[in-house]
Amino acid sequence: MFIYKTYKFRMYPTNEQVAKIMIFFKAKRFIYNNYINEMKKIEVARNKLEYLYSFEKFHEDLIKLKKEYPWLNDVDGCIIRTTLQDVNDAYEKYYHGEASYPKYKSYYQSQTYKTVCIYHNYRKNKSQSIEVNLAKKIIKLPKLNEVKISGYRKLINFEKLILSVTVKKIGKKYYAQVLVKENWKNEVSTKFSNNIVGIDLGVKNIVTTSDGVKYPGLNISRIQNQIKLLQKRLSSSQPGSKNHEKITLKIQRKYQVISNRRLDAINFITNDLVKKYDILVVENLSVKEMLQKSNSSLSDKMQNSSFYEIIKQLERKAYLYGKKVIKIDKFFPSSQLCSKCGYRNKELKNIDIRTWVCPKCNSHNDRDINASINIMKEGKKIMENNC
Repeated sequence: MFIYKTYKFRMYPTNEQVAKIMIFFKAKRFIYNNYINEMKKIEVARNKLEYLYSFEKFHEDLIKLKKEYPWLNDVDGCIIRTTLQDVNDAYEKYYHGEASYPKYKSYYQSQTYKTVCIYHNYRKNKSQSIEVNLAKKIIKLPKLNEVKISGYRKLINFEKLILSVTVKKIGKKYYAQVLVKENWKNEVSTKFSNNIVGIDLGVKNIVTTSDGVKYPGLNISRIQNQIKLLQKRLSSSQPGSKNHEKITLKIQRKYQVISNRRLDAINFITNDLVKKYDILVVENLSVKEMLQKSNSSLSDKMQNSSFYEIIKQLERKAYLYGKKVIKIDKFFPSSQLCSKCGYRNKELKNIDIRTWVCPKCNSHNDRDINASINIMKEGKKIMENNC
């Protein structure tokens, strides 16, 4: 089977290449913001459901726009086309009620652009606009030519069908995210055994399994306190000054540390679970609703736990390795039921209660482990009903 996969490389552009990359970032912001303005004018004059027709006309307007702003002629054409598609997607989501109204791109928030790989076949001479050479440690990009990269030391070659590349700047570092389509050889049997596990997602322990294994949450309070102090300094600095830029870079680095730690922890947990078990049972959580109902302190901890990302990675990795993920109803009272006798204790709606004794069978229950066992049992019932 074919899968889509992203490879992330660290880039080391020269000063000349950095200048071009900054122009490409500027072009994306300029095009995006310009067409948001155009869309606002059209919405006043027409019915908002006719926006797709106006979007097609934007391509014709690009010729006039390039004459008015000649520096756009030096920008990779794929960047402009992908930016127009981003505008279209943003408005589609807005009109279908899936997202808020599109916002303008800011210099401090949007340091990225996307380009598409174009393949040529002229007189049996094949070529492509984007190439990755791991032997020489370079990536060839339109308008930039060869850029030095690092990453994936265990890969010998990169003979993959490249679809697109997204270039990002985080702090002072540059990255290239290469999207490819490759053939995935699944050597794992799709015959499921009785190796099943229930998974309870929490705040103190990110994941608790029905086997009693607990994966602790991230302790990033120290970094968060450092970010708060930096943000106070940023608010008192003059926008556009060198000091303002230095503090902004420091904040970006701190957020990058948190992001890397969180992603590393999630990858470790999901890889471990998928390797150990054939059937994984999780709750079909509505993270958005949970965040809205919880207080600010709890919602921050829930965001650090990344419930949505854990479930998404479990589903993706289970699919790749021939495993199975079962989702139970989000209203199933997994924490309130005794896993031994089935007695329901409604007092356990209070999440501060971590251990409790069942008044019916006198069994001593750990809240998280008990919930994960109930989730596993409910998953087994769903499997039996589907058979």
